[in-house]
Amino acid sequence: MITCLFGSSRKDGNSNIALENMVKDLNVKFINLYQ
Repeated sequence: MITCLFGSSRKDGNSNIALENMVKDLNVKFINLYQ
C-alpha cells in the first residue's frame, strides 16, 4: 500500500522502503499484542 502511495517519487525509494518496513514491523507487533 505504501509503495502504491509513494511509488511515483523514485528519489525517495530508500525512505519508502524504510517506512514500509516500519509499518510492517508495527503491524506484527499489534498482531502479537491482540492474539
